[in-house]
Amino acid sequence: MAWTFEFRRQEVVDQKPSIENLMERWPALFQMEEINAEFLRVTAVPLLTRFMAQLDKYSTQLLKIIRKKGGATKAKTATILEFLDQV
Repeated sequence: MAWTFEFRRQEVVDQKPSIENLMERWPALFQMEEINAEFLRVTAVPLLTRFMAQLDKYSTQLLKIIRKKGGATKAKTATILEFLDQV
């Protein structure tokens, strides 16, 4: 299995295939379950758990940044921010 990861990485970096070719050759790279399994195998850390923990850690700071934005970002996030303010 380790060689498969190394082989895929080498192919992607060296040959720079198109997304269509990559999806055809390595479909597992585009499936959430497979990405999680591969990340766990390579790093011994569960990806989704780690991501959610880090998101929780930085969510307050992210919300401050989003609240300071104007224009289209403000318009797109207004409903979500109103809901968060009510919770």
